[in-house]
Amino acid sequence: MSEYPPGVEPAPWRFPARNRIIAGLAQATVVVEARERSGALITADLALEEGREVFAIPGEITSALSAGANGLLRLGAIAATSAADVLESFGLMQPDPVPPTLSPPPSARLPGSPSRRPRPTNSLARSTSTQGPLRLRSPSSSCTNS
Repeated sequence: MSEYPPGVEPAPWRFPARNRIIAGLAQATVVVEARERSGALITADLALEEGREVFAIPGEITSALSAGANGLLRLGAIAATSAADVLESFGLMQPDPVPPTLSPPPSARLPGSPSRRPRPTNSLARSTSTQGPLRLRSPSSSCTNS
């Protein structure tokens, strides 16, 4: 895409004109990596002038390639940590209504599964042994159930 006729050689000074067209056609601009003085930042600026959303992917704070995107975030760009962030912004994907849980609720436990309450040692031994309570012996003697 270009304002120039076919056959005109690409040149770095022509990129901002091309990026202005792209920023105007797109609903959003996502800056993945950009140095502090980068064409991507020019495109982000042009997108803002056209009233478009600007997203930036946070980057390594010690990387020169992240300085531009991190700078956009400081200025108020929307942080994009996944494609879902961009899709949700345009109503193309609904956010998860309930965050996932790490353990099932008490009513969802299987019958016979252990409860969360601590049980006395003898009770645990009776439920796991058919030969009577477990007796601990000194490390020098063998361990047996009797």
